[in-house]
Amino acid sequence: MSARTALLLLNSASNRCNSHINAALKLANTVVSERLYVHIYSSVGKENTEIHVKPTVRQLLNLSSRLYASASCLVPSLDVTVLQRYHLNYQLCHTVELLLLEHAAVPQIRDSLIKSYQLPSTLQVLEYTAEDTGEAPIHDSSLEIYDHTALGGTFDSIHNGHKVLLGAGIAMSKKSLTIGVTDKSMNKNKTLKELMSPVEERKANVQAYVEEVRPDISYQIVTLHDPFGPTVTDESLECLVVSEETTKGGDSINHRRVEKGFPEMAIHCIELVADSNRSQHQEHKISSSNMRERKLGTLLRPTEPRPKLSPYRIGLTGGIASGKSSVGKRLESLGAGLINSDLLAHEVYRRGSETYDQVVETFGKSILHPKTGEIVRQRLGAIVFADESAREKLNSIVWPATGKLVDERLHELDAQGKKVCYIEAALLLEAGWQSRLHEVWSCILPKEAAVHRLKERNNMSEEEALQRINSQVDDEYRVERSNVVLCTLWDYSVTQTQVEKAWTLLQKRLP
Repeated sequence: MSARTALLLLNSASNRCNSHINAALKLANTVVSERLYVHIYSSVGKENTEIHVKPTVRQLLNLSSRLYASASCLVPSLDVTVLQRYHLNYQLCHTVELLLLEHAAVPQIRDSLIKSYQLPSTLQVLEYTAEDTGEAPIHDSSLEIYDHTALGGTFDSIHNGHKVLLGAGIAMSKKSLTIGVTDKSMNKNKTLKELMSPVEERKANVQAYVEEVRPDISYQIVTLHDPFGPTVTDESLECLVVSEETTKGGDSINHRRVEKGFPEMAIHCIELVADSNRSQHQEHKISSSNMRERKLGTLLRPTEPRPKLSPYRIGLTGGIASGKSSVGKRLESLGAGLINSDLLAHEVYRRGSETYDQVVETFGKSILHPKTGEIVRQRLGAIVFADESAREKLNSIVWPATGKLVDERLHELDAQGKKVCYIEAALLLEAGWQSRLHEVWSCILPKEAAVHRLKERNNMSEEEALQRINSQVDDEYRVERSNVVLCTLWDYSVTQTQVEKAWTLLQKRLP
């Protein structure tokens, strides 16, 4: 028995202990491949005559948060969503193929929920038994709900931590929930911000998620340009849902509201969800930063077939000091052919070549070594990195000649039996070489880290380092045009792990 999508019915009796949650999730992990909806309910009445009722808000939030925490550990590959649909007849976005419920569940409740969710007649039903370990249930205290509630976040790749936050806001709202989604200016200090989806896409994902969880209240999904948003302009907002690390932000909001003569908002704080799958350098909580890091080395965009090109060609690019050379060396050690176009360009500059004459004619003899007559690239670099038009002139001369040498080297590696070849080129995207490749891989690095490396490695001043970096396209531009992204921000071993993952995944999609 297996299904892509399943619905788990979970009785909140005694605020179910973790053993009950874990038993259900472990079963789901063996029979469900993609997503698991969860409906939490309470029951009243005598045995075999019980009826389905809505759990208290405290029961719902306690059970939801523990379920998401357990899901992150036990079923990290499953998309788990706790629904808050009560006395509603709505179809879900995905067809439920399997119903999971405890053996002790009352048939009348099961049947009423099947009808409420408009589940198909072909539905498979799988019962399980949860062993009682004698754990003490969590105390069920009352929790106030409000007409108008608010919360905010990045909501980049909605993960289980986001779901706890959103679920609390939904459960504590009678009429409306206002959700702020941070824009680019608010995310400038986020790790791997280049991998974040555009704000409008994130807002649309939040809208789709909350409306599926509970469609009977109003949602206002707004862009946050600052930490306050509508909480300091909308007097009707009554409650703010925050996480443990953003409680100070809630206090600041209330301070601003009092200054404006608004009533203070009630602050409801949720616990952070621990990330049991994190690496040593990652955050302890489930976070968007951790999720973005897990995208490194994976295929972010479809590849180009290009069956006539051989061998399989991948462009390896990145800004100055981004670590692309060390990545290239590791790929070469794994069996790839490697062409360093920057080294090939040295041949283009050599005295006696046609390109040499063009460069000297364009930039003058001041770029030449007084004894050898060879082009001194540092002198040439000082000119072109300070003048964009000069840089464009140089590229128009050097790129075509370098491209010919790259093609010659590709033919040599193909004849040697190399199935995959990487072309390392700092200006690969600017040169428009994508049409000659199957994939583009980019190495990215925060500007501050790149400046530090250039100062240490090249003995540059901060001003010189910034000038070099700012003369190139930024990492956001590279990411938008890349199939695979790597980041060399952390320890060398972390980079190597990314490279090895990317190489392994590449083998699976090679033609």
